[in-house]
Amino acid sequence: MIVLFSIIFLFFIFLFLRHLHLKKKYQKQQQIFKKDLNLIKDLSQKVTTLRQKDKLLTLICRIYLKASSGEYCLLFCVKEGKLEEIKEQGEISEEREEIKKEAEKYIQKKKVIYKNSFLYIPIIYQENTIGMIVIKMRNGIKQAPLLFDIFPGITAQVLVNLKLKNMTRYDSLTRLLTRWYFEERLDDLIDKAKREKRKFSLLMIDLDHFKRINDTFGHQKGNEILIEIAKLFKEHFRDKDIIARWGGEEFSIILLDVDVKQGVSIAERLRKEVEERIKISKQIAVSSEPEKEIRVTLSIGVAEYKIGMTAEELVRKADLALLKAKEERNKVIADEK
Repeated sequence: MIVLFSIIFLFFIFLFLRHLHLKKKYQKQQQIFKKDLNLIKDLSQKVTTLRQKDKLLTLICRIYLKASSGEYCLLFCVKEGKLEEIKEQGEISEEREEIKKEAEKYIQKKKVIYKNSFLYIPIIYQENTIGMIVIKMRNGIKQAPLLFDIFPGITAQVLVNLKLKNMTRYDSLTRLLTRWYFEERLDDLIDKAKREKRKFSLLMIDLDHFKRINDTFGHQKGNEILIEIAKLFKEHFRDKDIIARWGGEEFSIILLDVDVKQGVSIAERLRKEVEERIKISKQIAVSSEPEKEIRVTLSIGVAEYKIGMTAEELVRKADLALLKAKEERNKVIADEK
């Protein structure tokens, strides 16, 4: 009997010591995570380039994955009541759109939700949900105060510092890619082109006389034209081509595996198609009535990526070609160098 009690006593001593060891290990790990996030918070006040911002967002997702032992992590920001994905980490096995739709149900809940193996952590700043972390859990949920309380607070400050409203993936009006995401993809493509010696061309596009369209027909009609142009772009280009709204009435398109000569030919077909298909009736003018219907036209600059170029150099070449095209309007001009 004494032997049995001794064994039981030693067993409980073992469990107690093991508990202390695991608790100490957990606390040390959480301190490291907290230190990492605070470092990211400090860095977020100093970054100046889009690539630096992207690296910080990647680090945030990695820290959440490590702290939760999750399978993958998605970081969203809230824009006009909807979620926009801005970063991911891990292998995404489910349909992204379904994940987003489910997460949007919890924007106003402002509390951590665990449902069907998914953990939804709201990012709250000044009592408003400005983002959300979605984690696919491997083995259920564990109580983790840092993950639920401290991490989201630090993450909120990081997102505010990075001015996340400018870092969404899709433009809210046209549903094309945003300039920020386009530039991120361009950097990645240049790295890939260096390794694989692949060619691609860049189109910089401007709608001619867009201010006159707004002044004559109203901003609502101007927005409708931008939406119509975006739809035509999606019809005209291949799935693998990358189309973005650069800003205002400017657009940018990457044509993969296309040299400058082919790019000019593609751009010329696009220019003609827009001129033929998109017209504005004089009957809907809100200011002085135009003499006849207005045809919407494009000016397009084309430049081909050459090994050794930076993203800035490629954009500058396409931009200079666009400026020459705009001198005549309704024109396609290629970079000559």
